[in-house]
Amino acid sequence: MKKLMVVLAVLGLSALSFAGGGSETINFEQYSEYTVITNQYLTTDGVVFGDALQLVCPYYDCIDFPPHSGNGVITNDPSDPITASFVPVAGSPLAGNYVYSVSFWYASPTGVTLTAYNSAGQVIGTALGGAEIGADGEVVFTSPNCTTWSAACAIAYVTIASGAGPDSEIVDDFGYQDAPTPEPGTLVLMGSGMLGLAGTLRRRLSLLNVKKAMPVILGLIVVVGAFNLNSFGLSQRLITQPIDESQRVTLAGNVRFEANAKNDRGKIDDSFYLDHMMLVLQRSPEQEEALTRFMEEQQESSSVNYHQWITAKQLGDRYGLASEDLDTIRQWLQGHGFKVNLTYPNRMLIDFSGTAAQIRETFQTEIHVLNVDGEKRWANMTDPKIPAALARAVVGVATLNNFPPEKYSMPKSKVNYTSGNADFPYPLVPGDVATIYNFTALFNAGISGQGQTIVLIEDTDIYNPPTATACSGDWGVFRCTFGLGRYNQATFNTIHPAPPTGTNNCTDPGTNGDDGEAAIDIEYASTAAPNAAIVVASCRAVTGISFGGLVAIINLFNESSTPPAVLSMSYGECE
Repeated sequence: MKKLMVVLAVLGLSALSFAGGGSETINFEQYSEYTVITNQYLTTDGVVFGDALQLVCPYYDCIDFPPHSGNGVITNDPSDPITASFVPVAGSPLAGNYVYSVSFWYASPTGVTLTAYNSAGQVIGTALGGAEIGADGEVVFTSPNCTTWSAACAIAYVTIASGAGPDSEIVDDFGYQDAPTPEPGTLVLMGSGMLGLAGTLRRRLSLLNVKKAMPVILGLIVVVGAFNLNSFGLSQRLITQPIDESQRVTLAGNVRFEANAKNDRGKIDDSFYLDHMMLVLQRSPEQEEALTRFMEEQQESSSVNYHQWITAKQLGDRYGLASEDLDTIRQWLQGHGFKVNLTYPNRMLIDFSGTAAQIRETFQTEIHVLNVDGEKRWANMTDPKIPAALARAVVGVATLNNFPPEKYSMPKSKVNYTSGNADFPYPLVPGDVATIYNFTALFNAGISGQGQTIVLIEDTDIYNPPTATACSGDWGVFRCTFGLGRYNQATFNTIHPAPPTGTNNCTDPGTNGDDGEAAIDIEYASTAAPNAAIVVASCRAVTGISFGGLVAIINLFNESSTPPAVLSMSYGECE
């Protein structure tokens, strides 16, 4: 009850306070790069932003997207458009006032469109800005015939869209002009501002009267007050000292247990080339804590971050290494002769290539040839060491060996279908799976995976893939033999996902000894969801990465489009 009285008191104070009208400008100089901008300007300027990310020159492309003043701007991230809602809270310049004109400076190769809305979500008008690259332009919108306040002409919120997706525009020196609201309408305007804030999420609102809107108003006040900026991480510098190669730290836990004297067959040739190794990076403890909290909030229905999914680039911008640290690490690798192939958008992996001699010189560990149970392998024999200045930012090299994960299929030369073995006396067919996991009820209800895609991670292609002919290939024969052919929406495809930028590290592996494992994977994925699209994602293993499926996973989750919702990998390894 006390909290409710505080909220009502805020509303009452808003009705009694009049700022007298004027103009305000937000120059976006107050926060560091990659800060998510939401309600930071609520109490100082009466504005709440949505889909806005702080950028600071020179930590972004400020040549093509220059600030109008100072170094700070905002960009449309994580989606287009940016939304700015005007909320006349007590103590802000907007208290007791309404907005009738908006202006800002921008840069965008496609131009921008400002759309102004009133408290009912109705469009008041638009203003256009042409393409600006390497320079900036100004957009000004004034609500027509709004010399005196009315609910129809007062601007509750605006959107600024480029139409080209996220990170395609910058906005600077965002300003507005306001005028006093007549006293009887002040509380109504408080509601209209909050409804404008709701427009951040809904964009359009149906016409509401004040009585019906009041619960929304009160709820939105609580949302604004409860919003926690700590849900978002900030990329902070972790490498703060010059690199001194003589001061080293050991990256413990980076040696295979098979890399021992018993299996050792001597040092590998210095010229041995390791292609597409992965340098694994790490966040600061504060970033890790912020990311963990954000992921928890994504699953909490009461949180403003509920189901607010982000892309790999957004993950990197918010919780990955700072650009300066990435530059330092890449320059360090290149200074030792390595080729840097690409840095992933999540800012947590660097793909690089080099020789065994460069590994020894850079990481102070040797690659040796091993004989493990009759198989020729190779691996680093000691934990790598890196300069102490890099220790906060680097975990280690993920692939200094050629031990792939194990496949778990166990083919039989002959199967006795009448008895089998004592532990598992009968073969398992799709009908059994449906019974064991109670799929039959779902199938009968019309739920069979339609509209869904299952991506299977492999390091091989399918030996006998299906064709356009019904019941063709191993997958088609399996489906038709066991009664799955009646689910006619299922499709099959094979992809070799390339990284979003840089050198392609995923090529077609062809077929190899793991194709039997892959066949089982596609058949029983189709058993569980007989109408789903089945996609095999495979990459060829190279010297720097012993399992091509690892590359497929990394590339899929770092691509710019939507990553797969369902991903399955049957290979495994002892922990």
